[in-house]
Amino acid sequence: MYDELADIVQHRLDVESLRAAAEELGFRVAKYRRGIDLGGGLGLHAPFLLDIAEHVYITDIVRYTTQYDGTLLAGINAKFARNNIPYDPSRVEFHTVDAQDLIYRDGLFDFVFSVNAFEHIPEPAKAYDELIRVTAPGSLVLIQFDPLWHSAYGHHLFHLNLDPWAHLLNSREEFEQLIYAKGGNDNDVDVFRHEMNGKRYNVYRDLFEGRADQHFCKWHFEYWSKSSQADPYASKYPEIYAAVRARGYDPENLLVRGVRFIGMRS
Repeated sequence: MYDELADIVQHRLDVESLRAAAEELGFRVAKYRRGIDLGGGLGLHAPFLLDIAEHVYITDIVRYTTQYDGTLLAGINAKFARNNIPYDPSRVEFHTVDAQDLIYRDGLFDFVFSVNAFEHIPEPAKAYDELIRVTAPGSLVLIQFDPLWHSAYGHHLFHLNLDPWAHLLNSREEFEQLIYAKGGNDNDVDVFRHEMNGKRYNVYRDLFEGRADQHFCKWHFEYWSKSSQADPYASKYPEIYAAVRARGYDPENLLVRGVRFIGMRS
């Protein structure tokens, strides 16, 4: 059952945890002029991003504002009001935008935030290039996303009682049948078919860690669940892990669940 307050609290935690990580690493998290939330969805990060940027653009490839008969903005305002969350909608704009082909001019933004979006973007390198293009020198970039496709639950169907790595051990057709067998519906199958990009961890490592020196004067890249000792699924389900390893998948891509990148543009 949907818990509205819990949802808002989680979005606040997304912002606060990334902000705290940046500050702990010595990055300046001051009041920036104009920020963009890449893959911002319904805009639930917005009130907390307004503590960092004067104005925030919420961008997503999904046109959410038309999916709710034009009531999205009013509904969001009401949701924050019900939960006593300070929110100034005059400082927020919603744009339907492809992260791989942003509509904005060069150097427009001085703050970028993105949580749980890059694992969905078909070509992350294109989104990275666009991010670099639209940010000015001195811009702060905060990015985090998980779970990656090849990790234990990279299919994102958390609400179904599926074994870890089931999407890798079964053919696409078999996995779709398994979704229905576990009580899933057509929407769950559609999520599996279309919403993840299927990229391995090393793609993101090579992108963020490999290219950062070209564009950032200061940066930090990290990941979690790197080894079998650190990953609960490999140790809890040794037979399943052995089976997926036997399919040729390497530990690095199976056991890295997510990544975080924090950078200051040069």
